[in-house]
Amino acid sequence: MCYSGKKMTAADIENLFGVEFSLAGSNRRRDETRIMGYWADYLMDCEEQNEGVSLEDILMFATGLRALPPAGMQPWPSIDFIYNSTFPLSNTCGNVIRLPVSGSYEQFKTSMDFGIQNSPGFGQP
Repeated sequence: MCYSGKKMTAADIENLFGVEFSLAGSNRRRDETRIMGYWADYLMDCEEQNEGVSLEDILMFATGLRALPPAGMQPWPSIDFIYNSTFPLSNTCGNVIRLPVSGSYEQFKTSMDFGIQNSPGFGQP
C-alpha cells in the first residue's frame, strides 16, 4: 500500500512538479521557460547516468522523500525560481524546489549537482 517497486523516471519527476511562472511576456518568464528546458534535460541526464545525482536524490532534496508515495503528496510539489542564488534551494515542508536562473545548461547542471550533493538530506546517506 505504501511501496511501489516501479523505477522512477525523469518523466515521473517532471510531471510531479507544478511550476510557478512569472507573468507571461515578462523577461523573467522568458528566463524561467529556458530554465524549465534545462530542468527537463537535467532530469534526463540524472536518469541516464549511473553516478552523481540520481532522481531519488532530487526527490529527497525537494520533498524529503526517497520514493513517490502511491497516495500522492500534500501539498502538491512545485517549482519556483531563484534569481539571487547560484544553487538550488528547497522547502521540504512545502514540497518546493527553487531552481537557480543560470546562463547556460552547464552552469545549471553544475549548480544543481553541487547543491543537491551537498545538502544534509535529513541525515540520510
